[in-house]
Amino acid sequence: MKKFFALIVTAVTLLSIVAAPLAGAAPFLTDPNGLTAGTRDAQTLDEALNVEGGELTFFNGDSDNALDWSIDIDAAKSSNRDLDSSKSNVSTTVFAQAGQILEFSYRVMSQQDCDFLIFYSNGQEIARWSGIMNYYAPLEKFVFPIPSSGEYTFSWVYEKDGQYSESWDTAWLDEVRVFDMIHVESIIVDEPREIPENGKYKLKYTVLPENATEKAVTFASSDPSVAAVSEDGMVTGVSEGCAEITVTSVDGGISSAVTVTVTNDARFANLYAYIQYDPIGGNQDFIAHFTDLAPDIIEHVLDIPDCPAVRPGTSSAAVAGNYVYGYTKPGIYSGDFYIIDLTTWEITFPAGEEAGDYLVYDMAYDHERQRMFAMATHYGSDFWLVEVDRRDGSITTIAEMNTLGKNAWGFTIDSEGNAYTILASDTGSYDRTDTGKLASVNLETGECSIIADTGIPTYFANTMEFDHDNQCIYWCNSLSNGLYILDYHTGETEFCGGLYNGGDYMAMFLPNDLEVSDPEQPTEPTPVPPTDTPEPTPVPPTDTPEPTPMPPTDTPEPTPVPPTDTPEPTPVPPTDTPEPTPVPPTDAPEPTPVPGTGAVSLIGLSIAVIAAGAGIITLRKKRE
Repeated sequence: MKKFFALIVTAVTLLSIVAAPLAGAAPFLTDPNGLTAGTRDAQTLDEALNVEGGELTFFNGDSDNALDWSIDIDAAKSSNRDLDSSKSNVSTTVFAQAGQILEFSYRVMSQQDCDFLIFYSNGQEIARWSGIMNYYAPLEKFVFPIPSSGEYTFSWVYEKDGQYSESWDTAWLDEVRVFDMIHVESIIVDEPREIPENGKYKLKYTVLPENATEKAVTFASSDPSVAAVSEDGMVTGVSEGCAEITVTSVDGGISSAVTVTVTNDARFANLYAYIQYDPIGGNQDFIAHFTDLAPDIIEHVLDIPDCPAVRPGTSSAAVAGNYVYGYTKPGIYSGDFYIIDLTTWEITFPAGEEAGDYLVYDMAYDHERQRMFAMATHYGSDFWLVEVDRRDGSITTIAEMNTLGKNAWGFTIDSEGNAYTILASDTGSYDRTDTGKLASVNLETGECSIIADTGIPTYFANTMEFDHDNQCIYWCNSLSNGLYILDYHTGETEFCGGLYNGGDYMAMFLPNDLEVSDPEQPTEPTPVPPTDTPEPTPVPPTDTPEPTPMPPTDTPEPTPVPPTDTPEPTPVPPTDTPEPTPVPPTDAPEPTPVPGTGAVSLIGLSIAVIAAGAGIITLRKKRE
């Protein structure tokens, strides 16, 4: 019964988790089928599309019978979803001066290269967009410089072809304004950087002032044979030496440079994670390799096979020695326990126990205690601190975690045996109102204590890993689309770079050279558990017969006592008599005397059981 009620609670919890991103994951991506009330609901189309204090007037439709745009919270969206060969149009007419800027924010979620959001100026197409943009990222901004003074009609059209639809099949528009251009005054680039050969990192720079209208820049290397740089600022170490990477603004040609030194011995973090979700390209469900220098550049390493889960996947992984340990994630419970050999990247599934009623969210190996710990939920609710047996994946419950009324996402342990997690609420995380709190975890009691607020919005798709070489925590936060270096003393964060396609990274791990007890775990399908379990158990059986033969159990063996031996040969007449000619009184009760009473007894027993069950249910309802 407990499991039945727990399953109901789990189902409701899952529905709330699935519904949460639709309820507030983005400013106006709230309801794919209609409008949802928000805190700043616009009352008119003008209010929805203008910036705060803006006075532009907008018009719906046109002479081509285009459909209107509708209000969606504090923005506007197209209204021709799933209508083949249709258009949805909104426009505004303004008088603008040469040198002024038209700026607007937009988002598209449509069939790639088939359904488009198109921007027109006086009937001339300026730009078009299609495909599925990152659901959780901020809206894209577009800037259009006014070429000459005069009257302009700006139009935004969501145009569909005659084929099928994809994703939300919608375009959104917001924050339209015309203003005087603010020019770039300076560019600040990051400190000189040392990278290894073949190492990559994203150049960090700041265009000032922060409200500069045109922040686009170009990149150049003084020596591409030493360090090359891409159009988006990705620097790659080619060979030993030094090179200058220059950043130049498109507006005004303002420049700044940084020196990059390429060596063949520089260290950087070789990280691995499970790509759970790719909102743009659908390239997901595999373990990928990346570095802290360029977390958005990934290398496909290993698929998690379907064994025999509903779908492949994993939300937990931890390194101990030359092996990675984790659980598949078929649904609301963890599935099969797996072991990955880091020397061969072969994955095996030991014939041991599964995680049972637990969903293991994250794991970490404690080198101080030489034990594997994990953080898990039970039936989809509450958080528990558990210990994992590396031989077969069996779980031992340690304590229910006190997460201070929040959810715990991510789990890691430092070199001294101190554990950490990130606390954030469910409701506030999707709408970015709640930020992740770095907290310590007591590995004996499960008590959590907040160290600091990271200031970064957080939800369930995040993972942590302690770097024993550099003594820091790497933290993948999918909601904020970034890899961070986290100071576990202060909670301060350093942004390393965005994630691949803005996707969900889970089960991050970082190989290390630290020794572990019982290091070499076999990778056969039946590793240590089967051979290890019988070793402790045979001792009791062989031990028990040794003490027992001494007492009275030994006496019957040499000279059996008549009373105990009599039933074996059946010499006793009373018991033998019914066999040749059974005495009616003794045999009669078996065939016929009790049928009536037997039936009554069975019926009575059934009624009693039913009544007892009803009583229990009634009692339970009363208690509830």
